[in-house]
Amino acid sequence: MIDFLTSDFVGYVLMALLIIVLAFLAYFLLSSITHHIRVSRFFAQYRPSAGIVQRYDKTDDDFNVTMFPVSTGKSIQLMPRMTQALDQYYVLLECQCGGKRFRAAYEIPAEDYGQEQAGVSVQIKDHWSPVGYELL
Repeated sequence: MIDFLTSDFVGYVLMALLIIVLAFLAYFLLSSITHHIRVSRFFAQYRPSAGIVQRYDKTDDDFNVTMFPVSTGKSIQLMPRMTQALDQYYVLLECQCGGKRFRAAYEIPAEDYGQEQAGVSVQIKDHWSPVGYELL
C-alpha cells in the first residue's frame, strides 16, 4: 500500500513541476512577444532620424553549452553541444520626435560602435535595429 501511495505522490509532484515549468516558459515567450510588438509599434509611430548619444554597450562573445540525448542501443547518453553567441553592440540615444522625448536603444554593427562621443548628435542609420525605448 505504501509503494502505491509513494509512486502516485511522485507522479503528482512531477506533473506539478512540469506544469510550473511550462507556465514559466509560456510567460517568458508571451512577455518576449509583447515586448517586441510594443517596440515595433512605437518605432513605427515615432521614427526618429537623429539622437544624442548617451552611451555604447557591448555584450562579449559567449559560449553556450547545451546537452541533448543520444540513444546508443538500450542506453541514452547526454552529449554536449557548444554554440558561440557573437558580440552584440548597442547604442543608447536620447531622441525627440512627434512631441515625445525618449531614450532609444539600437543594436548596431561593430563598425558603428564607439564612433561618436557621448553628448554628440548622430543620424540614425537604416541598418540599426531598435530594441527598446523609455519615455522621459
